[in-house]
Amino acid sequence: VVLLVVLVGVAIYLITRPAAATRTDSPAAIALAKAINVRLTDLPTGWTEGSAAPPAPQAAPLSTRLTAGTTLAACLGQPPAIVDGWLGMAAFPGQLATATSATFQSETAPIVRMFSTTAVLSSSEAASSAAVPDAAAFCRCFGQYQAAVATTPVTAQVQSVPLTVPAGVQAHGYLTTFTFADRSTKVVGQAFIVGGSTATVLQLSTNGSTIPAADFTPAFTAVAGRAAKAGQ
Repeated sequence: VVLLVVLVGVAIYLITRPAAATRTDSPAAIALAKAINVRLTDLPTGWTEGSAAPPAPQAAPLSTRLTAGTTLAACLGQPPAIVDGWLGMAAFPGQLATATSATFQSETAPIVRMFSTTAVLSSSEAASSAAVPDAAAFCRCFGQYQAAVATTPVTAQVQSVPLTVPAGVQAHGYLTTFTFADRSTKVVGQAFIVGGSTATVLQLSTNGSTIPAADFTPAFTAVAGRAAKAGQ
């Protein structure tokens, strides 16, 4: 059973970032972002904090990613600044701070890795305007983007994953299966979560063909719950 999310992960590119916070002009916002991010205690027994982030399927130069991001924004009919924010290539409009969790890893097969990034915006209205659209076009557009920024030939098939979210939270989940020239695959899931003035991407990747629901569900439930509480 695959129950997945998360993003774009935010982003596929955030997968290479260490646990960190930026925009230190707003300590309270940084603290809020860190508080919402996924934690080791959100995960099942057997998970550990990894020593390094897993390799990303894409590693194209920033200029290539920016061009592909502009194309993705046009495909979705969304402002480029919002799309760049979710992709981790720029701050969201009105962003006060952002923080990225540590990368966590399961010790069972398939190996699943997980991390999240949370941005705090100036208002709940600003966060709501950044919500990822739940549209059939997203799967097609995002798959084209994923393939465009890969440094090796790859196809990227994206499917929507239904999510159960608490009141006051918007969330959309997508699962991307990358197929490489040698027919090997990599699966990456992203959940885009908006609650209150916060926007979070929970991202998972695996060396198997699926990401078990038992790995994803408790993490998503915990993060979405904290996002809902932040919006109260």
